[in-house]
Amino acid sequence: MVDFKNLMTPLQRAYYERVDVEIARLFNLPTRFLARALMRHARNARARHPDFLALNPREGNKTISTLVWDIIPEISYRMGERSEIPGERQRHIRAMTDAQFRIHAGYVIMSCANIILNDEKRIRDPNDVDPIEVLTHDVANGNPVAFALDRVVPAHSFNKEDVLSRYTQEVSENRGFQPPYLMWEPDMQNYRHLQGGLAFGL
Repeated sequence: MVDFKNLMTPLQRAYYERVDVEIARLFNLPTRFLARALMRHARNARARHPDFLALNPREGNKTISTLVWDIIPEISYRMGERSEIPGERQRHIRAMTDAQFRIHAGYVIMSCANIILNDEKRIRDPNDVDPIEVLTHDVANGNPVAFALDRVVPAHSFNKEDVLSRYTQEVSENRGFQPPYLMWEPDMQNYRHLQGGLAFGL
């Protein structure tokens, strides 16, 4: 099995290990504190990339803007967080039922996963993790927006319209877990028992 971390420079490896530490920290937070932490990450990401993540971006990616302006604030609100600023949580998002919101949010989260900002020359500092890289982390390897959504609206059974759960199920099955997971758990990372294949995409 190829571990792509072995292809990184020591600095890159240290950076992404720090991202993994933050993912684990968020997963273990109580719901109320997870909601607050997600809002802090979303607002810090918007402040750090004001053009790319503008409310109505002329440049950048509208889907990621939707993630940090609508999806994360709505998830956090449904988890009990009440600190809002103007522009967050559009009216049509607020009006969705839990079931509708899970489907919609799942598409946005999956569309944002691992989007690379146009800053290839940037040196990644392990002591300065970019919040957008935490929020767009691959769902199969732990995405805090996705597992927060799981707390708000759990996936109890297979639903072909639920792209988030469907992807998690497919990946966990490829990693050898039976029955497959419907929602991400840290145990999904324990798949080193596989003897063939690539770590990326499993």
